[in-house]
Amino acid sequence: MKCDSGYPLDSILLTPFANSSTNPIELAYNKAHCKTRCIVEQTIGHWKTRFRALCRSGGYLSYKEAKTCKLIVCSAILHNICKRYLIPLLPEDEDGIDSSIEEEPDPVFIQRDPQGPASEARRRIAERLFDGRA
Repeated sequence: MKCDSGYPLDSILLTPFANSSTNPIELAYNKAHCKTRCIVEQTIGHWKTRFRALCRSGGYLSYKEAKTCKLIVCSAILHNICKRYLIPLLPEDEDGIDSSIEEEPDPVFIQRDPQGPASEARRRIAERLFDGRA
């Protein structure tokens, strides 16, 4: 898996820095961002494996919005209960897990970093978290 700029930088969605090869704070932020993204993607993969109806839906559950939301929330709660009590995935379900996700992926960026309030917010957060640790 690669960290990329598949989503735009926004005030509610902070993406990795582009062209951060010389700034140690930005490098540390990007590394943490990539590791977190890997964990999230693995968790979603396990969740979808445990509840195949979510995976086979093709991103669309054919129920009304209220029922779909309840199904998603209930499956998340049940998945977390299974994790807490160390209930493993069934052996036949483990084939659906993407084991190719790297622990420390190399970031690849296509777009330039935009300027604006979201870019400034990301910079401040990165400095607050990683200044002195990089």
